[in-house]
Amino acid sequence: AERSLRRALELNPGHTDARLWLALNHFANRRYRDGYNELVQLFSIDPLFSPATHNFVSASLDTGNVDTAISTLANVERLDVDGFEVEALTAIIAARTGDVARAVMLLRRASADTAVNRSSLAAGLAMAALRIGDTETAESTGMPFAPIRAALLRGEDDSAVTQVDRWRINTGELYFARMEWIRTLAVAQRDETLLAYFDESFGTLEAYERELFWPFEAEVPPFYAIAYAAHREGLSDFKAEILERWRRTIDVGRANGANNFNYDLSDARWYALAGETSKAIDFLEKAGELTDGLLGLDLDRDFLITLLANSERLRPLLTRNRERINQERAALDLAPF
Repeated sequence: AERSLRRALELNPGHTDARLWLALNHFANRRYRDGYNELVQLFSIDPLFSPATHNFVSASLDTGNVDTAISTLANVERLDVDGFEVEALTAIIAARTGDVARAVMLLRRASADTAVNRSSLAAGLAMAALRIGDTETAESTGMPFAPIRAALLRGEDDSAVTQVDRWRINTGELYFARMEWIRTLAVAQRDETLLAYFDESFGTLEAYERELFWPFEAEVPPFYAIAYAAHREGLSDFKAEILERWRRTIDVGRANGANNFNYDLSDARWYALAGETSKAIDFLEKAGELTDGLLGLDLDRDFLITLLANSERLRPLLTRNRERINQERAALDLAPF
């Protein structure tokens, strides 16, 4: 694919579609910086090439170029007659930088006003609302993962496991249902079920990484889920094997430009499981820098809290997280926790 796309650009260096797909091809190969740079070049050729706008904003955020994501909005405003794209992109940036209440309000309005890309808007709205415990808004989106995560936030583990298992089976192991199944089992600490599922469905860490890698966003496959299950079950050799492959995956992403909340959280989890508490806290603090301390309500049920419980540096992070959650809830007229 890369050879063909580069040949197309040799024939026509200004072909924006070819450059966009070359960027997407880089993302699919975890070359986040290369993909971002191709989009920078694309927009230097055509600043108003709207098909790549969402990709450019996401790539900018994934590689830590927040200022570029924000400045892109000015170009979008030139073409966006009805304001929809501006609202949607503003919401994406707001959610990633901790302005969750604004993201919820913008996405709620955008979802109601247009049918364009509605599932993407609904997913973004559900995820933003869940970060601050607004389960009612999340469940109203109709996204299948929303009631599952809402049940977990309420401590209704049996209900969450039942719902996601039904979704997984009914969709024939759809990628997103599969990911949600693994995540839910990890949060609910159904370790035997999770490890059995790994053996039956993947068998090897190579297959696990290959099948659960999402190519167009800088995220790490959910190694943390099986790593913590192995940790709790006392499977030290398997845990060491997971940590080794997981570390390599993080390092590859970092070397290729990944610099975002998901990678910071993955590093925090990795170092916590490796017994390096201070480094784990370092990355948790880094994860909160861009969001002014908002890490999300689901952190309450993350194994990080257990592993880092003896660190004096953890309590201020949790306190600030709860303060920020309540600030965002207040902006939406929701009662504080």
